Amino acid sequence: MAGLVKEGFLQQNALDPIDTFCSPEKQMLLGALIIGAYHRGQRLIARGVPCAALLKLSSLRRLKSARTEVPNDRPDLLERLREELDRQLTEAGDAHASVQGDQ
Repeated sequence: MAGLVKEGFLQQNALDPIDTFCSPEKQMLLGALIIGAYHRGQRLIARGVPCAALLKLSSLRRLKSARTEVPNDRPDLLERLREELDRQLTEAGDAHASVQGDQ
């Protein structure tokens, strides 16, 4: 999680055309996505979902790189990412629950 906060939110690349400047709106959306992912992940891990399963989610990798890939004028792309992240976290929890139910 620390890597996600560092690389997905705190770091900045002044040479990157998208990352040179980050609007307050984009900062708030990214921060909310990261905090939300942390809380959902924490609850899933408490239910027994392996951390390794969560780290494999493509939406978490995309969240880590969103600051350099999502332009300031496209907050809709962050909303789509939030929806994908929610879906994948739900699927990870459901998959774990079904495996636990089979045992």
